[in-house]
Amino acid sequence: MQLDSVLDDRRPVRFIKIDAQGGALNILTGALAALGQTLGVEAEIELAPMYDGEPLFGEVDAFLRSHQFELVDLRPTYWRREAGKHLEGTRGQIIFCDSLYLLSPAAFAARVDRAAAEGRDHLCASVLLICDVYGLVDWVAAYASALRVSGLPADLLEGYLTHRQPARMPAFPLSYHLGQWLKDLGDRLVESSATWGVAEQRLGNKPRLGRQLVRRLWRRAANR
Repeated sequence: MQLDSVLDDRRPVRFIKIDAQGGALNILTGALAALGQTLGVEAEIELAPMYDGEPLFGEVDAFLRSHQFELVDLRPTYWRREAGKHLEGTRGQIIFCDSLYLLSPAAFAARVDRAAAEGRDHLCASVLLICDVYGLVDWVAAYASALRVSGLPADLLEGYLTHRQPARMPAFPLSYHLGQWLKDLGDRLVESSATWGVAEQRLGNKPRLGRQLVRRLWRRAANR
């Protein structure tokens, strides 16, 4: 059964998420109609063989790129080899990853241009929601720019960029070096001999620290 055969034609598919143990490419090839409506795809894809006859990352990536999707981010998972699992400070070999793809800005603008007025609003609202979920503010700007270049309205996307409130830590001397040291510390805590696999925790630009905590830290530093 193909994905296209079970979808409701009256409701456009704007995002596809796949976690199918090696079945990502088979699902996508059965969803060509859905991909003509979709703005983003998140899929678990293997980089090393885990299942018999499964397509690996290169094939899935080539397929999505052929449909005008661009790779945005990867969330890798590493497995430690049996011979070295007792050695601390090693994360092992990358085995699979959660990958995030978005429709290219040029392809998005072309799709908006072909849509009716109501459909244009739905496309812009959908791509804005997807980008906000993954913290991809730069992609919102890229989509807005592509619409302007094509002579299309980008009010919704530009309004988001104008009114968003970024939560950033203030800059201070040696902040970059401190950040690198904290990353190294985190790796040492996670990549211990007690763990057989290590996985990144985020996809996109969503912060590890909660937004409210970052804002409190920012205000505290700014008031000093």
